Amino acid sequence: MKPQPKPAQHQVTTWRADEIGFQRVSISATQPLALNRVFHDDVTILAFRNSRWRSEQDRRHHDETPDHLIIRDAGQVFSSRLIEANVGTGGAPECREMHIPGERLAGIYEQSHGVLPALDFSSPLIESPELVKLFWDTHWLFEHRTECTLLASTYLTWLVSAIAQRSSGRALQLSASRCQYRPYRALEYIRAHFREKVSLSDLAQVCQTNPYTLLRQFKLAFGVAPHDYLLAYRIYRAKQYLQAGLPCAEVALLCGFSDQSHLSRRFKQRLGVSPGSIVPMGAD
Repeated sequence: MKPQPKPAQHQVTTWRADEIGFQRVSISATQPLALNRVFHDDVTILAFRNSRWRSEQDRRHHDETPDHLIIRDAGQVFSSRLIEANVGTGGAPECREMHIPGERLAGIYEQSHGVLPALDFSSPLIESPELVKLFWDTHWLFEHRTECTLLASTYLTWLVSAIAQRSSGRALQLSASRCQYRPYRALEYIRAHFREKVSLSDLAQVCQTNPYTLLRQFKLAFGVAPHDYLLAYRIYRAKQYLQAGLPCAEVALLCGFSDQSHLSRRFKQRLGVSPGSIVPMGAD
């Protein structure tokens, strides 16, 4: 496989989703890039691929690598410059960022009902390849909005939870008590609203709990996360509609998929065959 061509200049793509700003920067290895004494209005989370940076914040210098997740509080002044950028096994050099407004972050903490420890911004670097991967996966889901809303919101919950625990050194304050009805209430809501965009905060509100407790209790009850159950149920209903003779494009919309291609991809991943292989009942 030929290596991807290096961009001639730095390219920035931005968008917003779920009240959060997202940014993807394709980095040119032939042009210098430096940010000198700048700040963001929002809490910023970022990571790099195939590049290394040197930053300064609070009169301290930091070497930032692809194994680091970087977190900065709103209003913190910092400088950062590109040290090295090369095409590697993961593709061209790239930086991805999430910008969470203060009001959105306050809402996340309010919904947690005291479960989340406070973020600690005393050090901007968290060295954790696993956390970096979770960040990239979350960022990708919010870029590809055809994917499941519940999946994206669950990954965002996992990401904020992991960052809060790693930065503070404290665990989630989850109650040891269990509610046997809460997971079933969530399950009933998923089955009743499987055609719609369902978020984790929607489920938590229906169940009168926080997203972190709901995730733990749902998985204890059913062995899978809510987004896994939602996808499995959508595929189950899609198969029923296909067996009844409905066209694939119509089935996709009836079952909450963005289009026929989205349905086909997920159907084959789960069942090993394409929707077109399903023969309607009664057909020769």
